[in-house]
Amino acid sequence: MTRPVKSLERILLDNGISPDNNNRSNQSTDNLVLEAPNYYSIAAKPSIYPVRRNFCSVCGYFANYTCVRCGSRYCSIRCNTNHKETRCLKFSI
Repeated sequence: MTRPVKSLERILLDNGISPDNNNRSNQSTDNLVLEAPNYYSIAAKPSIYPVRRNFCSVCGYFANYTCVRCGSRYCSIRCNTNHKETRCLKFSI
């Protein structure tokens, strides 16, 4: 399903500019340029929630679990066994 496309005349009428072909001046195009959205007017505000940086140390997916021995994060049992075999920093004596 495609979105309907607005014509230039409809956009000009929505912005309060008359689409007269005989009376085109730089003033009407200057107003159109000044009112156009830019990066700062459409940018999203920063989140009020803290950034979630809990990623699995093995595969990089979101981690729900923490290694008891070293505190590293992992996401599944498979990543936990891989972590214990190769990546765990605190080895048991």
